[in-house]
Amino acid sequence: MDTFDERSDVPIIAFFGTKGGVGKTTITSRFAEFVSYSVNSPNILMIDFDVDHRGLTVLCSRGRGFSCKTIHEYVKDGITSLDSAIDVTEEKRLTSGGKLYLIPSAHADSKLTFRVTADLNYNDLVNTIIELIKEAVSRYDIGCVVIDCGPVINPYTAAAAHIADHAFIIGQNEPISYEALSNYSHKIREFFDEFNSSKMAVILNKVRGSVKEGHGIFAVIPFTLEVVDISEGLDNVDTIRVVLFESYIQAIVVKIFHKIYSGPHCQDHFLVDLRYSPLRGYLVC
Repeated sequence: MDTFDERSDVPIIAFFGTKGGVGKTTITSRFAEFVSYSVNSPNILMIDFDVDHRGLTVLCSRGRGFSCKTIHEYVKDGITSLDSAIDVTEEKRLTSGGKLYLIPSAHADSKLTFRVTADLNYNDLVNTIIELIKEAVSRYDIGCVVIDCGPVINPYTAAAAHIADHAFIIGQNEPISYEALSNYSHKIREFFDEFNSSKMAVILNKVRGSVKEGHGIFAVIPFTLEVVDISEGLDNVDTIRVVLFESYIQAIVVKIFHKIYSGPHCQDHFLVDLRYSPLRGYLVC
């Protein structure tokens, strides 16, 4: 198996969900956008591994069609050479910062997604992903890779956890989220028995009330109805509360790249300017 340095020279961050509706895709997209606003404006590659629900693909494409190959097509046809990624920079709220690119999961009418997933060779899948990332890093000058995974452990999510430097389970303040941290590692080892569980941690979203200590909790994001409205595509009426939500995402970016990446991957372009959120003019620190 390739080592991290052999597959790319950029950090890879993966996000998982304990179930649908926990805000995983919203957090993933905001996280990628905030990293792009970092010093030196790194370009970010987002990859949607949820070939069934396609949340990140739908969110970033906004219903527009796209002609580039999808993760499903790369894997189904055994293609390891990158066709192209979609430039979704226009989805950012600010014009500053680096670009956002997306490798979509699947087309809305893609066929055989379940059968292809069930028949995957796990090591071939990892090698395909690594080759795609390496080519994207070179072609688009990528500074960070962010992967959005589905809410269940399958070959895609297991492969993402395996290659990621850090894998975050997005859950809520309930037993299923706490159980997921221990159960996910065992399930991933069914695919990759050498999986290192220390890279996994929990981000609790939509939290109301007190939170149990421990359980590998990396960050806690309080509940606001406005964030639910955004994730469901509804009009938002309270910009200030959205700024509050995004300040927590911003703090997660800083915590990852300031505290976790103290080695060769902690480069200057990941030092985030905390003075403003993407909604320009609102102080968040």
